[in-house]
Amino acid sequence: ELTNTLSGKDSPTLFSLLDCCVSGMGSRALRQWLTHPLRDRTTAVQRHDAIEVLLAPGSTALKAIRDTMRGISDVERITSRIALRQVRPRELAGLRHTLNALPLLRAVVPKGQAMLLDDCVGALSPSEALPALLQAAIAEEPAVQLRDGGVIASG
Repeated sequence: ELTNTLSGKDSPTLFSLLDCCVSGMGSRALRQWLTHPLRDRTTAVQRHDAIEVLLAPGSTALKAIRDTMRGISDVERITSRIALRQVRPRELAGLRHTLNALPLLRAVVPKGQAMLLDDCVGALSPSEALPALLQAAIAEEPAVQLRDGGVIASG
């Protein structure tokens, strides 16, 4: 009963008890980790080292990361919708907001204490051109649907 009970319900399961994620991306990653456990000991040790850093006494990093992640859009879902050419204007605005929030997220992740966290900091450095492109292309508050207009930024 990792993700579903014997009767097919979502809770109480191990996943429902452990899932304290503040984003859909985190919940999906946790589900993936529970249903497809690692066989590589090195990666598991790196995860444990990162968790130890985040849960260290007096550390505020975990709270800061969680607070920052609350304002992050579901990038996995948005990129999937982009690939399917079904993305909505507000999802693109959410992607723009998320890309603009990455420097703040990068700043709150502890550096030099765990290799996995250092890798995360490196991955949180997208091209500077992408947020600027979305800023110039998508209106600040776009319509819900493309057919409603008001999606393309002026200029």
